[in-house]
Amino acid sequence: MVTRIEGHWIRTRAFSGPSTVTYQVRPYPPGTDVYACISLSYVLGVPVRNDPWDFAAYIESWAYYRQDGTETVGWGDEEWRTNSQWIENCTKITFALNVTRGEAIGQISVFVI
Repeated sequence: MVTRIEGHWIRTRAFSGPSTVTYQVRPYPPGTDVYACISLSYVLGVPVRNDPWDFAAYIESWAYYRQDGTETVGWGDEEWRTNSQWIENCTKITFALNVTRGEAIGQISVFVI
């Protein structure tokens, strides 16, 4: 059963090259399970010559508590990005928003179970 829904947003703009902004949600107490997701809620591309624009919203990494109560360093894979993730015994989540030649807003939702 969902006990709380958290909403956050991040924004970045870059008109001459790439820009990345990250946002980390607060630490959760041991035993907290979450379903987290991020989506693009606004994009504006700025055409410059023939240079392409690019937008991406994803979960950069997450960590969870081990059986002994210590925290993992963080999970995530630069080669494979996800925009939603179920995390058992979650401690923290880091979201990212990338923009090249434009502006974007990412909407973050965390469903605490």
